[in-house]
This record gives sequence, C-alpha cells and structure tokens, in this order.
Amino acid sequence: MSLGQRMVVVVALTLAGVQAGTAQQSGSRWRFIAPRGADAWFSLLSGARFEGVGPLPFYRRSANAREMPAALRATLTRDPAFEVLHFVPLYQPTADARQLAATLRAVASARGNSPSPPSEAAFAVTALTAVLPTPQQRSTMASLAALIESAHSSSALPSASVLASLQARWDSAFAPRLALYLIQERLQGGVIVLSPSLGAEGRFFGGRPENPFDNVIAVWSPSAAADAPIFAVVRELCFPLVSRAAQSVVRVGDRAEYARRTSLAAVRCGDSLMTRLVPEVVVGYRRHWEGLLREGARADPSSPTVAPATDPTLDAAVAVELRRTLIRVAPARRPIPVLRAPHNPDLRSL
Repeated sequence: MSLGQRMVVVVALTLAGVQAGTAQQSGSRWRFIAPRGADAWFSLLSGARFEGVGPLPFYRRSANAREMPAALRATLTRDPAFEVLHFVPLYQPTADARQLAATLRAVASARGNSPSPPSEAAFAVTALTAVLPTPQQRSTMASLAALIESAHSSSALPSASVLASLQARWDSAFAPRLALYLIQERLQGGVIVLSPSLGAEGRFFGGRPENPFDNVIAVWSPSAAADAPIFAVVRELCFPLVSRAAQSVVRVGDRAEYARRTSLAAVRCGDSLMTRLVPEVVVGYRRHWEGLLREGARADPSSPTVAPATDPTLDAAVAVELRRTLIRVAPARRPIPVLRAPHNPDLRSL
C-alpha cells in the first residue's frame, strides 16, 4: 500500500536520505531489518483495531496487543487524516519506541518543523505536522506518545539468521532479475521492515525522487514458505507503477474503490513481473496471495476481497506501463505477458 494511494493529502516533502546513505555507499541496495520500534508501533495500532481502507487487513490481531482507550480510538477512526499513522515507522525505520515517542511529542507541541541538522526524526516531524495541521489533531500525538513508550514489540520478530537467509535469497534469486525494473522505477534500494504485527497489507514509502536508494517498505507474512516475505515485497514494489496506471482510469475521490482496485491490481502486477522475470517462483507467488485473500474473506465475509478475474480497464493500463518499463530497459526475447487472470483457477477471484 502506498501512502499516496490511500490519502488525498499529499505531503510535498523530500526525505533527507539519512537511512539510505549507508546503503548507497556500500552498494547493499535493499536491506532487510526487523526493528522493535516499528513493530511496537504497528502492535499499538493493531490493539486499536485501527484499520485502513482496502480489501486486505492492515494488522494481525495478537493476544499481546494492548487495547487502546476507546475515546482515543474513536478520534483516530473519525478523521481520515490520521491514516498517516499507518506509515509513521517508515519515516524513522530504525527508531526505537522512545525515539518515536519523542517525534510524536514534537508534533504535538508544533515545534521542530525544520530541525537542523537533517535527520529521520526531523523529516518525520515535518511530514506529520504537514498532514495534521490543527491543534486538535496534533494534541492526539501526545496521547499516542505515552502509549508507544509502554508498548511491546512482538516476541516473534525474525532472528538474525532468518534476516540473513532472506537477504541472501533476495540478493541471489530476485534482485538480479528485477534489477532493470528497479532501475527504471527508481527503486534500486532502501530498507525492508519486517513486522509480525502487520497484516497482509504492506506499506510503501518512496523517498526523494532523485535518490533511488531512499525507499522504505514494511511487510509481513504468516506463511511458512521461505519466499513469502519476498512475495509481499514484490507486490509493494508494484505500487508506484500501479499508481501511475490508475491516475486516468480509477476515481480517486472514491477511496474505497480506489484502494480495492489498486490493491488487487498490485497483486496481479507482481504476478506479471514474476512471470516475466522470475518464472520459477510464479506458482509459489500465486499460492501465497490466494491463501491471504481467502483468509481475509473468512475473517470478514463482507469484505470486497472477491473481484472479477480481471479489472479490464486498470489491468490494461498497468500492462501498458509494464511494457514501457521493461522494453525501455531490455529488449524482450518473447512477448511481455499482458495482465490476465492467473493460470491457477483458484486465483481467478483476484
């Protein structure tokens, strides 16, 4: 899920590139991390049952998640501007809970809009104050600051060995195949935050347009399949392209429709990327998303998860963008697949 796709408010800011500087210098490109601060924040919002707009769950329910006071939860759900809170850890991906609390208090006091020197915290304060301009909205941040300081991250955070295994798999099997696509989309690097408190709906935040190493993704997958977290990443990497394609064919004013159509189109876009560039994992990719969509439908039968086999207008626009991107960076040896209903019959509800 992209912030720009789920919010009418657009934050016209540039990220200082603090978290990407080391990655760019070392050439490490995308780096998997599992910070406790980010997971504690997502766990806090999970306890609030503060869901976003779209067909996939934003958070996983946990017995350890702390319930948020009813009045505070009502405040968050009443004002769409608070959807920015789903992205707070992406502004400071390596921050711990105390640092996140300090950022929220700075927003509440309306101080530090342009701190010096530039930092992740400075950017987070500027971004949040831009989206939450009223004193009433900002005062809510002080209440959240007190809660995040006492929040606990999940005991199921991936270990260093799991992170190393995912990193090796990405670097060897996926990154080389996707490299030209990532270059064209200016998604050459950044950090991938893994948080067990997240639901099937991930998060994507693009940094400075001139810095392709400045991006942040947050995902999780409860699946035991080794590539499951990477399949979630692939879908998030499709959102910039899907967003461009949707501009002329999906009504932005209807938030629910926009979220549903772009969310499912991103799944199908990832399918096309895997078919074209990493074909040996296509079956696994489809099984992964089939399972998550079925799980979401069981959890909420009223959820509009089930969709037609294709979304003809949007899928055609996405296919055009894919052709432009892939042909621009590499001559095709065979026709690039048009977005279509997945081969697996069980996935035709996508």
